[in-house]
Amino acid sequence: GAVFMLFFLVLNVGQIIFNKARPRIGAMAATMLVFSALFITITRSFMICFLAGTFICAALALHAKCFSAKAPVRALVLCLTLVASAALYEAARPGFLQYWSERVELLSGTDSEVLSTRNQVRGRENLASIAAISDHPIMGWGMPYYPKEYALREGSIEDVHSMLSVGLVGGIPGMLLIVWFQWELFFPCLQDVWKRRYAARELVPLVSVLIMTTCVLNGLGVAGTLLDVPIFCVVIFTNEMWSRRPRPRLVPRP
Repeated sequence: GAVFMLFFLVLNVGQIIFNKARPRIGAMAATMLVFSALFITITRSFMICFLAGTFICAALALHAKCFSAKAPVRALVLCLTLVASAALYEAARPGFLQYWSERVELLSGTDSEVLSTRNQVRGRENLASIAAISDHPIMGWGMPYYPKEYALREGSIEDVHSMLSVGLVGGIPGMLLIVWFQWELFFPCLQDVWKRRYAARELVPLVSVLIMTTCVLNGLGVAGTLLDVPIFCVVIFTNEMWSRRPRPRLVPRP
């Protein structure tokens, strides 16, 4: 659910950035609500990916020359809306922002070492997964978790990187297949935007999908369930709607 909320948050922000008219109260309220719901989860990767999606949408708007004189005002209103969301939750739960800052500081410590034994959960599980994939690089193990003989810690397996889970299921070819899916979805659209600047607005839904899929969100080292069937359904649906265009009809000559 939270991943889909990230999708709609980036999509809504992209629409606000590209919309030359005054942002509607409903759109701002929806953005504030979804941002608050993600912010209170204290999930750093969600916030980083949201900022990345916002930056990409702003870059596309700049490339398409969609910025008007009111663009800085819209950006300021959007930022104030998000700050107000955080301030309201801080008022309801004092010390919340302080806890957020402490979580951000941990990114420079063991939390960032996702391929190190110093990270006793995620790091060790990722290293065990890499070792298992190295022994069966072509076919994998047919399951999303490494065998127990590869374990570097006690306890249940719960924090394996999703791309490594793909490797455990289908080996390196499976991981390359996931990357190829992403490439085929987004690269043709980027080529189209480069040729037709006004097509940049059409790329906003695809940016929202990109932010919530493995290439971005799981690239930060988090584990999760981003490879579930609903995610791929959204990718396929968005691809069909936004990157497939009807071919021009051929009218027979008289």
